[in-house]
Amino acid sequence: MNAPVAQQVKYKLQPLLSLPQDKVQGYWQTLHMHDQLKYRLGDVKDPAWSDVHAMILRRGQDIYCGVDKDENIVGEIFISAMIGRAIQMHFSVHPDLPRKEKLKVCREGAVEILHGWRMSENEKLPYVDTLFGMIPVQHKAAIRFAEDIGYKRQGILPRSVLWMYSWSDAAIVTLTREDL
Repeated sequence: MNAPVAQQVKYKLQPLLSLPQDKVQGYWQTLHMHDQLKYRLGDVKDPAWSDVHAMILRRGQDIYCGVDKDENIVGEIFISAMIGRAIQMHFSVHPDLPRKEKLKVCREGAVEILHGWRMSENEKLPYVDTLFGMIPVQHKAAIRFAEDIGYKRQGILPRSVLWMYSWSDAAIVTLTREDL
């Protein structure tokens, strides 16, 4: 398994809890202003900052933010489960970024996780082999975006995700080191 060819990295992942609260709140407020929060928190009717804040209080240690050189948040990844060497994740990207830049944010985050995360400094291989997600089948734009990042559709899991307040089938998508 070879690491991808070295290129200039524009974004890096930071634990959400290590970032200033005003930047964290500002990112989520921006998602809300662009009517994107309902897609990120699909199990909450009319989500607001208070719902995000409750999620951060419960699971903040599982959220990482993509940040630029000025530590502005450009995206976030929520790790909802680790099963073996696979991570189930949810993510969002800053709505003001152009599509090409959104894809770059997501790819750089995936490269950092799949090639860089190790259990300790002495580990030779990363401990994550696969990223996976479950996307409501109705959310075709999200499925297309995941595929444009490099995720591959693996199948459908019936009635497994909440989409607009009701249970929906999910497209299972995966991304491995070799897919990048």
